[in-house]
Amino acid sequence: MTFVPHYEEIAKLDDPTIQQVVPKLSGADLVTALAGAPAHIKEAVYRNLSERGRNAISEARMETLKG
Repeated sequence: MTFVPHYEEIAKLDDPTIQQVVPKLSGADLVTALAGAPAHIKEAVYRNLSERGRNAISEARMETLKG
């Protein structure tokens, strides 16, 4: 069974829960969701990613923009 979150709900979760949820998400799906997400959702996700995770998301977003 695939885990399909409601991305707008992520910002309502506490940080430990976000840290449990984010690794279950597909990286590509997370990049896509964050691309159009409001700032408060991006902030909730980014503050719960490791530096490596933040860098990977940033690099993937840059690649997406280059098209």
